[in-house]
Order: sequence, then structure tokens, then C-alpha cells
Amino acid sequence: MNTLHTRRRPLGLLLIAALLLPAGVLTHTPKAAAQDNQAQEDPGKLFQQAIEHYKAKRFKEAIPLFKRVFELDPNPFVLYNIGRCYEELGQLDDAARHYERSLLLDGLPESAKAEAIKRLARLEDTLKEQGDREKIASSREVVALAMRMAVSRASSDAADAAKAKAEADKGDKATDLPPPPPPPAQRGALTWIGIGAAGLGALAVGAGTVFYLSATDGLDQQDTLRSDYNTLRTQALEEGDSAAAASALEKAQELNTLADDIEGDQVASTVMFSAGGALLLGGLIMILVDGSDEGAQQAEGDDATGASIIVVPGGIGVSGTW
Repeated sequence: MNTLHTRRRPLGLLLIAALLLPAGVLTHTPKAAAQDNQAQEDPGKLFQQAIEHYKAKRFKEAIPLFKRVFELDPNPFVLYNIGRCYEELGQLDDAARHYERSLLLDGLPESAKAEAIKRLARLEDTLKEQGDREKIASSREVVALAMRMAVSRASSDAADAAKAKAEADKGDKATDLPPPPPPPAQRGALTWIGIGAAGLGALAVGAGTVFYLSATDGLDQQDTLRSDYNTLRTQALEEGDSAAAASALEKAQELNTLADDIEGDQVASTVMFSAGGALLLGGLIMILVDGSDEGAQQAEGDDATGASIIVVPGGIGVSGTW
């Protein structure tokens, strides 16, 4: 079966050839007439002339025209046609080499590729009879490479199709998922101010407690000193004991000093309790007010939590959900 690929895009070939020619050749004035003739070559016309020579079995005349067309438009079809010409001339080595080159280039359709592989197999049998083992091994390697390239291309296309399908399925599933919950509201500056105030209030209450305990201990010592003072005073008055009178005077001075200390501790504890309680209350109010704002922002959710300050008879209260 004598098959010659005549390329089904003569007009497209003209356009491609025009695009492949460098712009400088079209606009630059050549220095030699040979360059001017080369720039004016029409690959479409050359290809038609080569086809006419091939049909007329003038294969030697067709080969240089096909080669020139390939230089202007490197298409694997042209290499295949050159291989057909060499095969008709009996130059099997050159025919196999051009079939191999056509298989290694991209753009050769599967039908033409299958025909080139078939012709290479026939040439292999012929070369085998002639004892040219190196050419047989080369042809086998090229056929195997062409088959691997076809399998690799098919695998790549299948992988791309599977990836596209997976992405499409992922997009469909994503549209079916419920919207994600809104992020939790961030605590504002009021909360941190309230925490600081409450911490200071707790420290003040603790200091007030220390002063209170000191005042209580002073009261116990005062009772003991007062009892000793009364005993010594009675002894000095009834017995006229001057030593007892001096001791009673010392106890009286200690009582006065202790009374001043007790009074200072009581005042300090009162101030600390009052300031600490105010700071604690103010800090808690700040935290709750900020929390009530967050609760309002999350009120759309069923699990929203928050607290708010409300006015109640006789004072204020806290209302919230957890």
C-alpha cells in the first residue's frame, strides 16, 4: 500500500510559513540574490511541486523539495513523505531514519504514527534479511520510544481529566457544606482594664485584711495592758507603793501608744476595704459590660453566651446566658 500524506491544510501551511519567516527577512534588503530568492519561496507551492513529482514517480526530484519545505515548515508529515520517497528508491536506511524522525516529533496523528510504525517493522524484516543488525536495533528502539511516548501522553491526559473531575467534585461538595460558624468575638480593652482594676481591688482587700487582723491583735493586747494597769494603780493607791505607781505609769503610756496603733490599723483597714471593694466592683462591671457587647454580637447563634448589667429594685443585677 503506497500512502503519501499530502497534508490537509494547504492554506494553513501558507499562514504558518509566513509566521515562521523572521520579520527581518521580510523587511531587510538582502545583500545577495540567493537570499532574496530564499525569502520569496512559498512552502505551499513547493509542497505541491513535490507531490506532483512523487505522483509521477520522480522521487529524486521530490526529495529536495520536501526537505526545503521541512526547513520552512518543520512538520512530521513532511519527514514521513521523505521516508516514502527513499523507500521507493530502495534507500532503506534513509527511509527508516526519516520514519524515526517523524515519530519523534510532536504533531503526527495517531493514524500516521501507526502507519510509520508498520513501515518501520517491514523495513526491519528487510534489513534483517540483509543482515544489518544495527539498523534493526535502532528501529526497534524508536518504535518502543514512540509507543512509550503515546502511553505517557495518554496517561497524562487521563491524570489531567481525573484531577479536573476531582476538583469539580470538591467544588460541588463545598457548596453543600453549611457555612462555617462566625469567629468568636475578641475581648475589648474594657475587659482588660476591668481585669486590672479587679486585680488591684483584690490586693487592696488583702491589705485591708492584714490591717484588720493587726488591729484585732492590738485590741487583745490592750485588754491585757489595761488589766495590768488597773492592778498596779490600785496597788499604788492603797499601799502607797511608789514602784507600783511607776509601773502603772509605764503601762498607761503603753496603752496610749497601742491605742494610737490600733486606731491607725483600723483606719487603714477601712480605707483598703472601701477602695478594694470599689475597684473589684468596677472591674467586674467593666468585664460584664464588655461581655454583654460580645453576647449581642453572637446573639444569632443558639449557643451564644454573654452577660449584661440590668437595673433591679434597690440596685443593679447581672443577666446572662451560658
